[in-house]
Amino acid sequence: MKSIVGTSNRIIEINLSTASIQAFQVGDDDRRQYLGGAGLGLKLLYERMTPGVDPLGEENWLAFMMGVLMGTGAPCSGRFAAVTKSPLTGIMLTATCGGPFGMAYKTSGYDGLLVTGCAATPVVVEIDGDGVNIEDGRHLWGLDTRETQQQLNLNRNDGALVIGPAGENQVLFASVASGTRFIGRGGVGAVMGAKGIKAIVARGRHCKIVPADPKRFADAKRRATRDINSNPITADDYRNFGTASHVNGCNAGGILPVCNFHDGSHSQADQVSGETLRERYQPRPSTCKPCSIICGHKGRLADGRVCRIPEYESVALLGPNLGIFDPDFILHINDRCGLLGLDPISAGGVLAWCMEAGEKGVVETELKFGVIDGIEQTLEDTAYRRGWGEQLADGTRLLSQRYGGSAFAIQVKGMELSGYDPRGAWGVGLADAVANPSACHHSAAIFFWKWSSDG
Repeated sequence: MKSIVGTSNRIIEINLSTASIQAFQVGDDDRRQYLGGAGLGLKLLYERMTPGVDPLGEENWLAFMMGVLMGTGAPCSGRFAAVTKSPLTGIMLTATCGGPFGMAYKTSGYDGLLVTGCAATPVVVEIDGDGVNIEDGRHLWGLDTRETQQQLNLNRNDGALVIGPAGENQVLFASVASGTRFIGRGGVGAVMGAKGIKAIVARGRHCKIVPADPKRFADAKRRATRDINSNPITADDYRNFGTASHVNGCNAGGILPVCNFHDGSHSQADQVSGETLRERYQPRPSTCKPCSIICGHKGRLADGRVCRIPEYESVALLGPNLGIFDPDFILHINDRCGLLGLDPISAGGVLAWCMEAGEKGVVETELKFGVIDGIEQTLEDTAYRRGWGEQLADGTRLLSQRYGGSAFAIQVKGMELSGYDPRGAWGVGLADAVANPSACHHSAAIFFWKWSSDG
């Protein structure tokens, strides 16, 4: 196994329309100015993309970029970035994800992947230390994200990015799975589906990533780990209760979305808090590597099924935002979103809009706040664009333009809001307004100030 000092500076570029594959080197100036991840990805796509390109057309580009710390063992360095023009917002999107793909791709010897064009039939893109193969993926088309990964014969050093039915049917808020983690926001799954990519597989452990200055790196790693371990949120709340520990804080601060953001708190909120979920499901760690926080957990339902404990965003948008405080149902429906390849945040926003639109007579629907009946079927129909799901698959902005109800379409630039009411956390509202990804919780974490300012 060969060693790479920090970054390989090698980027793979694929045109699926012509089946052409090439690799190029990142220049020193670009590496210094843009580092890696989202910054470098945006720069590279800016040089290649035509203004006004259709996000679901073959001329759109899709990038997956590994950060400069990926593979070094630095705390929380297992996340990678996706960059593309979003079909949901129509503007440039950056999204991040954990899971095994990033480490596998970096240790296969590359720092990034750029894809354009469109395959004539579904394909699987496979990358290892020897290069790239574009293989037939038609046998995987129609499978959910879990089934797809099971069929890819992944070993412990491999990672994959896969789409489910929602991505195949170009639902505008379709996600991409990496293990049990997701690139959720902005419709990256729809872009993959439009390009005919069912899966991208990286076969890792071809090389080892080592820091340029091991002594200084080890010292910085110790300091970062110390800070994580001394912070009460990362060392206590997240480790014990996951990010669902936000529920009680947001409820107390009046920024928990309830019934399509009509309210910011609810007396039943603790029923779906991280503390309650821990007591109910006795979860075990299930986290990204390497991670010093360990916020990911999985637990066992009463029927014996093992499910991921949802992140705060999924709890908030699929729970209180729908008037639902049944933790078993929230775990189940979050799992279904993952298998179908639906972003649970946008899915919750779309369902909530539909419920309010029904109350106001804007559309006819049996969906109602506080009622679980019909929700799972509606999500299935959305992922497959069946019936009314054909309309829901385009998100709340387009829904409200077609039917009315824009006043309660809770979105910014087309993206449904994450789990923090900006009327009670103005910094979140500012981030939603100015950030490229729009209303994404990764743009800022200013809601913590709301908690501390409220004592």
